[in-house]
Amino acid sequence: PPPPAPAEFSPEDLVGAALAKLENSLGGADMLRREGQTEIWQYRTSICVVDYFVYPGTSGKTITGWAWRTPMMNGTLDPTLCRRELAKRELNNP
Repeated sequence: PPPPAPAEFSPEDLVGAALAKLENSLGGADMLRREGQTEIWQYRTSICVVDYFVYPGTSGKTITGWAWRTPMMNGTLDPTLCRRELAKRELNNP
């Protein structure tokens, strides 16, 4: 039988979740930036950079959106490879 397809992580699945779910999935951010009340949690791989936008809410901090891009300007993003790299990070997170 053919080998199983590599695991993929779907960044969009965390939108609407509490910040703890992001930390439990991908660990601490590689870079954290604050703009007013907004926090941008950035995760980097060799393939892509993913930003999660976190806002305070009545029940704690919540992920309200995300964006991804290549690590180099004007690069071409390969969503499948990015999802696979994020899955490796997820699987390696204790």
